[in-house]
Amino acid sequence: MDDFHDMLADDALADDALVRRVEEVRQRLVDALVEHDELECRICPELESVYQKKVGAHEYELFEAQLQLEQAKRRVQLVKESLAGGVVPSLPRIEHRMREEMADELQNLSDRHAFLALMQSATRMSDDEEAELGRLYRICLERLHPDLHPRYPERAKNLFLYARNVYTRGDLRKMEGYVILSREPFSAHLPRYSAREAADQVALWELQIEFARADIDETKANHPYSERDFLEDDALVEQAVANLDELVREFREECSWYEMECRALLGS
Repeated sequence: MDDFHDMLADDALADDALVRRVEEVRQRLVDALVEHDELECRICPELESVYQKKVGAHEYELFEAQLQLEQAKRRVQLVKESLAGGVVPSLPRIEHRMREEMADELQNLSDRHAFLALMQSATRMSDDEEAELGRLYRICLERLHPDLHPRYPERAKNLFLYARNVYTRGDLRKMEGYVILSREPFSAHLPRYSAREAADQVALWELQIEFARADIDETKANHPYSERDFLEDDALVEQAVANLDELVREFREECSWYEMECRALLGS
């Protein structure tokens, strides 16, 4: 609060009610921004990692089995088309055609595999480290966030974006460095807020609080946050995994029938 307090003109400082309102609304905005960034940068990525470790591999196997079944069906169809046209089926040509037709699906499978590997390799900070990271990030946010300091120069906004990126990555050492860098008095030589300007800024902050709360509610309503209770219930997770595994088995069994049909057609 000190930096913004120093930027209030004398007529604004003389209005005790306005100063109290500035302090109260600004603090509520800080709380909302911190909560939003904690959700987006720390909690949701952690939940996504847990989800992928517990369920993601099984979902990937299901997607892979579905794609393999589509390929098996299409392979049989192309072999039948060749035979109907009086042409000896060329399996290499058929496979090449299928790769071209299913390029998007195959790329999606590759992307899913890469994402799964990334999430499963993610490591979690200790509770103490996580708390310290959050404390340091809050300091940077209060000192640098552009919504809190709209008159700050561009270098302050850029420094905040770098700090937010470090917060997302969970780099405690670099966050300590950004706290030190954020001490620069960016408010020096900036125009002061008159009482009217301060009141207008408070009104804008109240609007920004509404937007931040709406973003928080939306985040909590969507994956992966919406899976939080599910992930904490081992029985539900086990049942979901069992259902996925059963679907994989069914798809692979159906796929094997098409593969046998294809071999029979090629043998004829």
